Amino acid sequence: MRPTAIRILKHGISATLVLAGLGYGMAEVAGLWVNAQQPVQSDRELLETADAVPPINHGEEISSTLRTRLPFTMAAWGFGLVAVLELLRRMVKGDPAATPPPPPPPDPDAEVEKLLNQLLEQAEAAKAAREAPPDTTSILEPPPP
Repeated sequence: MRPTAIRILKHGISATLVLAGLGYGMAEVAGLWVNAQQPVQSDRELLETADAVPPINHGEEISSTLRTRLPFTMAAWGFGLVAVLELLRRMVKGDPAATPPPPPPPDPDAEVEKLLNQLLEQAEAAKAAREAPPDTTSILEPPPP
């Protein structure tokens, strides 16, 4: 479970940071749009009377709420999605720690020793071939008694 937890943290934190940044940008754009909206003035006569209260634009209030809620919500959903997908991956593929480690590389000294033994055998065979008396028998002549 430990490798899966590490994967969840590694990928979840990166997804959280990216989505929080995107959420902040979206909140800024939405806040600009809300602040740019004019209050609705459907009835001019009500506004001209003395008791009429001009409509209030709550754009700054809404945009400040969006700046805090949207990035945190997107980051939380992103981390949750990464956690669920990593656990699903673990269920499907299995625990990555269950695979056996690769065999250790061969000892370079053993390989060098093996090559030296081969060279020594070849040299001894060549020396023995040089020291052996030449074969003077012919196929056409019978061997000596």
